[in-house]
Amino acid sequence: MGPDDDFFESGGNSLTAIELMTHVRGMFGIDLGIAAMLDFPTPKMLSDELRRLGAS
Repeated sequence: MGPDDDFFESGGNSLTAIELMTHVRGMFGIDLGIAAMLDFPTPKMLSDELRRLGAS
């Protein structure tokens, strides 16, 4: 998966989105709901949002 590939178009689904958000919460301490995957569907967009929220 590249930085501009859409999570859902690349085969992601609601279950894998929940798993991903669980990992994000554990790694960065930032609680994003599954809706974040709809708002920020690419790795680059999600990364930018995590940085905006204070992840390093």
